Amino acid sequence: MKALLSSIRPHLFGILSGPLLCFVLLACPAPASLGEQGMKSLAAIAWIILW
Repeated sequence: MKALLSSIRPHLFGILSGPLLCFVLLACPAPASLGEQGMKSLAAIAWIILW
């Protein structure tokens, strides 16, 4: 049972941290040089990388 939990833990981290980081990035104000669409793209890319 412990072996199963230790193998699932990294996957759960990725599944939960991707959307969390995405929402955090969307809540932050966008830099003037990036714009709103760029910030949305950055959040989506961060989600994909961590997922």
